[in-house]
Formats: sequence, structure tokens, C-alpha cells
Amino acid sequence: MRRLLPVLGLLALVAGCAGETSPEPFPMRVAQWTATPSRTPPDAGFHLLAPDDERDAADSGSTLYTAPAAKASCDVRSPAGGWTSMKRYMESVSDCLDVIWATEFEKVGMDFLPPLRRFVKRHEKDSVCGRMPADGAAGTYCGGTATYYVLLLPEDREAVAAAWVAEVVAHEYGHRIQHLAGLMRRADEMTGQAGTRQEKDLVSRRLELQAECFSGVALHAMRKVMPPWSRFQDAFAGVSPPRWVRDHGRLATRLRWLTKGFRSGRPGSCDTWSARPRDVT
Repeated sequence: MRRLLPVLGLLALVAGCAGETSPEPFPMRVAQWTATPSRTPPDAGFHLLAPDDERDAADSGSTLYTAPAAKASCDVRSPAGGWTSMKRYMESVSDCLDVIWATEFEKVGMDFLPPLRRFVKRHEKDSVCGRMPADGAAGTYCGGTATYYVLLLPEDREAVAAAWVAEVVAHEYGHRIQHLAGLMRRADEMTGQAGTRQEKDLVSRRLELQAECFSGVALHAMRKVMPPWSRFQDAFAGVSPPRWVRDHGRLATRLRWLTKGFRSGRPGSCDTWSARPRDVT
């Protein structure tokens, strides 16, 4: 995983549409999931901030945190395996996320615009972010085009990967929620003020762990049509390389925030920004 770089409008994200900076991607590398529990599960990867697309950057999530527990009634059928079945599954999961988050934003009086999504067999070129998903990443969110990409490799198309795939999609969607709620703007500002590499990595972990938690909130709303929770826990087994721990957090910490969102179902449980540093390791 590559580090977050402090630039105005950039936090492993870049101001692609506002004009302050050029749209240069800074992806974070992730490992590919397999059914073997010793592997590290992939997650988000890269986030691009487009300041003019944020409704109220000064809010920094405080309004969203007041939203009630997320609810949804969605038709998400378990994949049978193979590209066509898994792509249909990802589309249905994303459709459900559209409903979940639109409802949450409406309940607190916030404007909402769902992201575009691209589920692909190979890398594509985004008009702002370039090669998507970023090299080494399973998923990538580009704020410049409000699009998230998920790359599904052949080994990830088996039915057993359903929980992992759903979490990747929900995690990527979580970065869109951060984008709209002004949380990426907050992260950008904090990164610019950070004086050390350790402080910058701390900001990165807060951002990534919150996306894990938002993913858990959405999975809570979809729990009746999702795989057993133990399948999600299995995806976080193993050991994560130190360079990934620095800016994403330990696997145990990531699972803890995912579980926290899942148990509560409320966005307010995902305030990683006020959490103690030892809780975002």
C-alpha cells in the first residue's frame, strides 16, 4: 500500500475537478483474497477527492452520525460462481447500498448522489484517475468521476468468496459516503497539518477503518440476504504485512470496526476520528 500524500484536495485522493491540483493517483496496494485464511483480504485502495462535489465539507460527518440504524429490504441472491453470476451479485449488492444510504441521508436531511460502479475483469481507464482499479488493488474509488471499480480475478469468482466480495463493494461504497459527508475533506486537511509520517498514517487508518465500519452498517441492513457472519470474519484471518498495517490498520482492528458497524447498524458508531489512537492501530 502506498502512503497518503498531503496536498490540498489530496489524501490518497486528489482534487481532480476543482483545479487546485492535477489528477494524479496514489493507490494503496492490497493482497488478493483466497479461501485460505492465511491471506490478507483486499479492501479499498485509492480515493480521489473532488471538493466541488461535497455538499457540506464543514459538517465532517456530524449530521450523518445522527442517522438511525440502517434498514433495507433487498433481493440479493447468493452467487453460483463464475463471472456472470458474481457480477450479477455485485450489481444487486450495490443496488441495495443505493437504497440503504439514500434512506440514511434522507432521514438526516442531507443530499445524496450514489456513485457509479464498474465491475471488471481487467483494468480500465478512468477519464480522471487513469488506470482503474489501481495496480495491486481489488477496488478503487475515484471521486473525480464518482465511480468505484472492483476487479474480480478468476480465483475470486467462486461462490465461497461471496462474503468477501460483498464487503469489498460495501467498503468502496463507504468511501463515497465519506466523500459526500465531508469526511474526506477533513482527512485531507488533517494530512496537510500532520508533521510526521506516523501522523499521516494515523489519518489514513482513521479513514480506512471508518470505511470498514460503514461497510458493517450496510451489511447489518442486508444481513438477511448475506452469507453467515463467520464468513466475513474468516476473510480477516491471517497476518497483514507491516507496510499495510501502517496505513490501513491491523486485521484485528479492521475486523473490530467492521463488527462495530454491523452490530449497531448506525453510522454514528463509526466515528473513528474521535477514537483514541490505540483504537485505530
